[in-house]
Amino acid sequence: MEIEDVVMQLIGPVFPIGKTHIDDKRLENLKSLCELFYGLFTTLENVALYRDRQEYSMKRAGQHAHGVLSTIGKQIHNDKLIESPNFMGTCKRPKAKEE
Repeated sequence: MEIEDVVMQLIGPVFPIGKTHIDDKRLENLKSLCELFYGLFTTLENVALYRDRQEYSMKRAGQHAHGVLSTIGKQIHNDKLIESPNFMGTCKRPKAKEE
């Protein structure tokens, strides 16, 4: 089981299915997911600030975080966030169906 699987188990389904009584809960789950994403995104931004450091280990982490953020930015700019291939080889496309 991967970290994403554990997080999604904790948060619950987020994709709406067209039934208000179910989709209301899924919207709350989505809001939780967005809050988590924003926190993680902010952490990446802060680590990316190290990309110009002299210390190799700090620079390496900063460059990696900056690369991930740049890829996300390009995907959003091109409006191809969902259709694009997995960035950095670590992120999965959204599942077509919820269980």
